[in-house]
Amino acid sequence: MTTLLLVRHGMTEWNRVQRMQGRSDIDLSEQGRADATALAEVVSAWKPQTLICSPLARAASTAALISDLPATVDDAWIEHGLGEWEGCTPDAIG
Repeated sequence: MTTLLLVRHGMTEWNRVQRMQGRSDIDLSEQGRADATALAEVVSAWKPQTLICSPLARAASTAALISDLPATVDDAWIEHGLGEWEGCTPDAIG
């Protein structure tokens, strides 16, 4: 049986201030790095054989911090673009 373990990327500065990210290539914040590093032990317990991530820096950084496996970058996992909303806060949109 194949088990699929999904891990969302760690926090970015834009997450912290509630900016819409979409495809903007924002890397992890220090908190995001710490959270991903803390998750590594949990991921390791699952004994993954393959690691796949989107090409965005926040996903690649998370992948590198949660596992020693080389990550396969797959564009199919990239977030949807949000157009003019990227970088905006909900208050600026609504």
